[in-house]
Parts: sequence; C-alpha cells; structure tokens
Amino acid sequence: MATLKTVTNQLLDELARTGQLTSQAATYINQSIKHYQNKTFWFNEKTIEFSTTASGEYINLTSDFANEYGLNIRINTNNYPLNRKTMQEMDELYISAGNYTGYPQDYAIFNRQVRLGPVPNGGYPLIMHYKRRAEQLSATSATNVMIENADDLVIARAGKLMCGLVLQDTQRAQIFSVAEQEALRSHESDTTQYQMTGYTKRRR
Repeated sequence: MATLKTVTNQLLDELARTGQLTSQAATYINQSIKHYQNKTFWFNEKTIEFSTTASGEYINLTSDFANEYGLNIRINTNNYPLNRKTMQEMDELYISAGNYTGYPQDYAIFNRQVRLGPVPNGGYPLIMHYKRRAEQLSATSATNVMIENADDLVIARAGKLMCGLVLQDTQRAQIFSVAEQEALRSHESDTTQYQMTGYTKRRR
C-alpha cells in the first residue's frame, strides 16, 4: 500500500536526493494531491448506503465527501431517485409544512450534511453516488485514494515542482512535466473506459 513515506522516498530516489529534502518532498506531494483532488477519476467515485431515521431531517456525510452525483431512496425493494434542491427551495417547500413527515422526495447538501424533505417517517436505506476527496497527508504511514491509485501522477507533479522551485533545475522539471502529462492522460483514459463500461478497475 502506498503511503506518504513510500511516495516521498520514491520521489527523492528519482531526484537522487535520498535522505534529503524529506519535509519539502512531503509538502509538494500534498500540494500535488490538492491540485488533482477535485478532478474526477474512476478511483475517486464511490457508492455508499446509509439509512434515514424517524424525524431525522439531517444526516452527516462521510468525511471524504466532495460532491454527490445522485441520491436514491429504497422503499420496500424499489429504488427511487430523490430530487436535488437548494436550501432555499427546501425552506420554501418544507418549513411551512410544520411537523409533516413521510417518504423523503427531495434533498439538499449543506454544511457537509444531507437535508431530507419531507422529514422521514421511518428508517429507509439511502444510496448515494459521490466523489471522494483525497485527504491531505501528515503521518508518514497515512494514505489516501489519490496515492493508492495515482502515485505516478502525484510523484511526477511533485518532482516538477521541486525541480522548478527548490532545485532550480528547469531541464529536469520539464522531464517531470512530461511524465505528469503522460500519467494524467493514462488515468483520464482509464476513467473514460470504466465510466462507459461500469467496470471498476482493480489496483495492480
């Protein structure tokens, strides 16, 4: 499993700086993760299932939530899509409804919570398709979805930044830049393929 330590060591090996500039390398690895964390790749898409509770209007989202693609509710054995609304629309639709409860039909995302309307009258499974956010890494043993699946992309970008900003080596920065673009094209190609087929690639 890739960790902050393993990708840092690999980056420093490629820079021929083993045992040197460790903190700088970790900083640029995190900057590279942040640069790509909002981009959609096949590996940062996920489906989770959680449940409503009676009278539970708000549900906390998972810590790696970035944005959702859709939210379904399962009633009996059938799945139904909920309608995405703004918080203002939810206020207009449901504040005047008082204590009315029922099967949720609408939802909004606000402050890392899902708001449901009508307020649920019981427990129902919810199925959310969402994009995961790659957490920033601090502990050397830490990992995230980006370095687990696209360490080549992260290392190439971090190498480009270190060569350009720390080592002042523009020639090597260009080499890393080419590697970054090649890795990006490869992951974008995989993403297009797996989104079209619905196939989830296994980590090699």
